[in-house]
Amino acid sequence: LVASDIDGTLNNKLRRLPKRNYERICEFVLEKKGHFTLASGRNISSMRKPFQSLPITSTPAVLLNGAGIYDYEHEKMLRFHPINPAGYELVRAVTKKFPAVEVEILTNDSAYTINAHIFANIMLRADNLPHRKFKRIDEVPPENWGKVIFLGMPPLVSAVKQYLLSIKDPNVNFMSRPSLRLRCLKKASIRALGSWILRK
Repeated sequence: LVASDIDGTLNNKLRRLPKRNYERICEFVLEKKGHFTLASGRNISSMRKPFQSLPITSTPAVLLNGAGIYDYEHEKMLRFHPINPAGYELVRAVTKKFPAVEVEILTNDSAYTINAHIFANIMLRADNLPHRKFKRIDEVPPENWGKVIFLGMPPLVSAVKQYLLSIKDPNVNFMSRPSLRLRCLKKASIRALGSWILRK
């Protein structure tokens, strides 16, 4: 099994799959009978097009940085580890302490934003996600959150990161890259773990 990230790894900077990458995947899957899949921070909706453009429909994909494993062939979520209520409260605390931060919440198949201005709107447009916009976290449905992304200028995102890291055992994982965003996932939800589960 080979699992690859999409954006900036398999695809080029324009989010296009280079012909040579497509040909190598086809050779590996069709000629050598290997198993290939995608492992990404994307959700079901935003992963669908790149996944279905490859000859890999029989191998499930790792979604939401490992929070979900989805079988596109049978349109079925095999595993999903949503952010728990403690994570929801953590996001509430961040939006209260940092009112300028933009928040994008990816569920298994859609997205919610809070305080969307520049950065959250760019993310939504880039992934062409079905979404709903909210002004306050209290308005956001708390179910099925796969990951949360805090967005803003580098000093703001850095301050959010420092605040979150100061919380003892927050029961979530944080990933920061690039400096304009910080991802928050349920503890133990990472691409490598999703890929390991997939091999089992």
